[in-house]
Amino acid sequence: MTAMRFESWHLTSRAHLVLEAAEVAALDESHLHHLFDVRRLDVGDLVTLCDGAGTLRRAEVVRVQAQAPSRRGQRRERGLTLLAKGAPETFAVPEFNIEMVLAMIDFSKLEIALSKLTELGVSEITLVEARRSLSVAGGAKRVTPERITRLLRESASQCRSLFLPKVTFQTMESVLARVTVCERGAPAMQVRPRALLIGPEGGFEAGEIPEGVRKVSLPGHVLRAETAAIAAAAIALSLTE
Repeated sequence: MTAMRFESWHLTSRAHLVLEAAEVAALDESHLHHLFDVRRLDVGDLVTLCDGAGTLRRAEVVRVQAQAPSRRGQRRERGLTLLAKGAPETFAVPEFNIEMVLAMIDFSKLEIALSKLTELGVSEITLVEARRSLSVAGGAKRVTPERITRLLRESASQCRSLFLPKVTFQTMESVLARVTVCERGAPAMQVRPRALLIGPEGGFEAGEIPEGVRKVSLPGHVLRAETAAIAAAAIALSLTE
């Protein structure tokens, strides 16, 4: 198992894809379209493939026998494909850094938070239903594990991450014993908490968070829920535990 190196070749490849498996066979039509029609990769370009759990392998763009043009008529149909190069390399799983617990909000806003938390390298993301989450009734039905996984892979591909955060759905009651709540007017964050809870739009209802739960505040104005999640994670990750 290899320790993480800043100069690792996935940071300098022409494209980085986080897939179900770090194999050329895991590529689908959307990936090929992205590589050859959108990014316009050409023969000899290096692509890195990752499974989101630390396994990484190189692949090179090669030319094969030209195929009949399709409706797109783009580079892929002119005979470009990927060929795996060398054996996969496995990187050590990073040490746990922080769990971000997010109250459910509108899915378009939740997508922003999930994407940016992935870019920041958060270890775990837990989704819970707060009382005011009911204002987006039905939103939880849209937040399927498959949709979240696709979003996380796309975000990890963009930021060239080797690891996806662990995402779970839990009840509010089950997380209260371990979280620190972000609340306006509380003391500033001085040390990295194990888990940070971000409330929904409009905050928590009176009595929803027990008195004994630790609270910290974020700098600046009143923040939207998705902005608060990103800011809280960035501040927490800059602190020691």
